[in-house]
Amino acid sequence: MNILIVNQTRPLFEKLQNLLSDSGNRIVSVDSMTQIATTLNNRNIDLVLMEVNSLSDVALLEFINTNYRDVAVQLVVDHTVQHLITTLKEGNYSIFQ
Repeated sequence: MNILIVNQTRPLFEKLQNLLSDSGNRIVSVDSMTQIATTLNNRNIDLVLMEVNSLSDVALLEFINTNYRDVAVQLVVDHTVQHLITTLKEGNYSIFQ
């Protein structure tokens, strides 16, 4: 499997990279939007691992979803973001824009 890791400065991503490459996966690690777009255009990527903790991360997720529909994305979120997502899914909320 070809995996693109959007490199965050968290030790978790380094551990994931080592574990996944030890399992026979081909890993590409990038840290900028330009590198992400170039990698997705030039390589056959099956999976993107990325963290979501800011609006720029959401924009990147939208970019991948719009332009690379066949690429799976696995999100890594911290407890606060996970709690927010769970609360929104379980509640009866309206969002005003």
